[in-house]
Amino acid sequence: MSAIAKPKNHTVSSEQSEQKVIITDIRMSFISMVVFMVKWSIAAIPALFILFLLGNLSMLLLAKVFSNGSIQMLF
Repeated sequence: MSAIAKPKNHTVSSEQSEQKVIITDIRMSFISMVVFMVKWSIAAIPALFILFLLGNLSMLLLAKVFSNGSIQMLF
């Protein structure tokens, strides 16, 4: 006897192609939630750095374009 359940083959009709799901609760211990939030905040640091660089580059490009009227002065 196998402990692994085999998935049933369900066919989706054209009438039932879309279902909406509403999540009402997530069961997670407090320590797990704290660890998750710490990892999330650490992962946000490189993302903010990249966004900062992209913002500075776009401001530099806009400043060069609108100050001289030519993009050739950028390089």
